[in-house]
Amino acid sequence: MAFFPTAELNGIKTTIIHPATEKHIVKFSAQNVYLVDETIDIYRTITLPYIEKEQFSLQWLYNILDHTSESERIIFEDPDPDTGFILLPDLKWDGKTLETLYLLALVHPKDIRSLRDLTGNHIPLLKNIFDKGTKAIEDKYGLNKSQLRIYLHYQPSFYHLHVHFTYLKHDAPVLRIQLNLIGGYLYKDTKAITSTLQQNYLSMCHLLLETGVQKITTVINEKITDIMSTMDLKKKLSLYDVEQIFWNLQVKLCETENDPIKHVRQYVIPEEISESTDLYDSMVRETADLLDSEEVQSLATTLVILIGWTLDLAFLASAKSIV
Repeated sequence: MAFFPTAELNGIKTTIIHPATEKHIVKFSAQNVYLVDETIDIYRTITLPYIEKEQFSLQWLYNILDHTSESERIIFEDPDPDTGFILLPDLKWDGKTLETLYLLALVHPKDIRSLRDLTGNHIPLLKNIFDKGTKAIEDKYGLNKSQLRIYLHYQPSFYHLHVHFTYLKHDAPVLRIQLNLIGGYLYKDTKAITSTLQQNYLSMCHLLLETGVQKITTVINEKITDIMSTMDLKKKLSLYDVEQIFWNLQVKLCETENDPIKHVRQYVIPEEISESTDLYDSMVRETADLLDSEEVQSLATTLVILIGWTLDLAFLASAKSIV
């Protein structure tokens, strides 16, 4: 019989969708990602008809707005039918870890699909969400509005207007670096970076998501397999054993040229870095330098531990000696 650490140490958050339709399967399958300049004509002739035909049912969301489900999760509500909204935790947030705070404001009006439908008449709604949403977050979590990132997605994950509230610490480090660099260049010269250059530069962050994480996982999996192959899988795991596993993992990773902690850049930047004076190449070089910083290495260490722990559990669960 194998023994596992406590739930606090081996918990894994998952999302279960049942029943899962073909649309759900397609949504969560690996797909290529593209940047598109969507004109109003493209929206009206292509995007809008697609939304009307293919969008998922929003009954789950209407149940929240009508208080027939999830009412216990509501943090704040303004019931006004025109400018009101409900504020509640996003399902991706555990509701406890402040550093990863993630809330959604769901608007009461049901005729606003996305930011494409917003007009000047909706300014009172948006202002109300900002003012009362930030006040509710400060009252409950102690975070000032200057510590929050408040934004809308386009395209959104579902077509009923909703606003995201996240803690500024909850951020992808690569994207943070890129946005800061772009902001610096635009501050010096508002015409320095064209929209095409911005798109090409920001698309780099997709490399980490599409192939980088998979490569990191492969490297970590090899090291975890080496470490676990020397352990007695029938032995009860203590907290000390768990600490030793991750200490050994970091030591073994340091011994390889593919160490995802010290060499984050190779999982983010898609090609050899050019020494030309071209603006794009200069931005890539600056990004590479920042990816080598201690802050990013600290974040990479956390990522390695999370992936390593998941693979460690998978190794134990698949071992034949577990009964």
